[in-house]
Amino acid sequence: MSVNAVNSAPVDAPKKKSSSSVAAPTIGLGVVGAGAGYLAGGKRPSLEEVFKMAPDTFESHVKEAKDEVKTEADKIGEEIKKLNDENGEFVPDKAKKEAFDSQVNGQKLADDAAETKALEKANENYDKKLLEELNKDKKDGEKLAKAADASEEARKAAAEAIKDSDEAKAVKTAEDNVRAAKEKLVRESADENVKKVVKEFDEAVQAATENKNKKIAELAGKDDMKNAFAKIKKLFPKEGKGKAALLWGGIAAAVGLIAGLVLGGSKKEA
Repeated sequence: MSVNAVNSAPVDAPKKKSSSSVAAPTIGLGVVGAGAGYLAGGKRPSLEEVFKMAPDTFESHVKEAKDEVKTEADKIGEEIKKLNDENGEFVPDKAKKEAFDSQVNGQKLADDAAETKALEKANENYDKKLLEELNKDKKDGEKLAKAADASEEARKAAAEAIKDSDEAKAVKTAEDNVRAAKEKLVRESADENVKKVVKEFDEAVQAATENKNKKIAELAGKDDMKNAFAKIKKLFPKEGKGKAALLWGGIAAAVGLIAGLVLGGSKKEA
């Protein structure tokens, strides 16, 4: 069975967020340098570095905040969401992004490509996890043989329940790797028309990122944001050689291609 009981797609094609086919940039061009400083120094991130975090990364740090601290965290969190709104002002020109995506999505990876096989395996493991969730409260005689036998509503509920599982994360990683491999093919194309699309897209990403970084600098200079950050700063541990190393290391790897700058956090769907 394909990874999704509801959505099916070619095994080498990353699944898309249901809300839009145009992913929002979640990592600014300056984030690798900022992350490297955080990593090397073993210190807490600056306010600007926090604004450059993806919304889910920020939320993972502040999810336990309560009372006044939560109120202050929410102020910064709302600005981070605006910075990463896929329909907002800090995204590449839509037409140029769509032209580039069309080229990427048109690529076909070999069936035996490492990225293809990794996605197949991740899908298989996810399907097993989804089936386990669907059968969790069922008696032996009621257990489903496959997730597709469950109702769409049940599959969606099960997918929501396991959205943070290792299996769901592995599929997201595999999908991103497939996307990166396809993008590499596009960027290596000798076709002049394709080169033009790539150049225009890269310029659009650069312009959007500069716009975003300008806004981040503006936000980081505001007293209310500084005061809010002072209240929540301790929620960001000094983990230069631990979890933060994994976080920033993963980001650095992702931005080896410009895709790392524009891939949104696609979610696993039932």
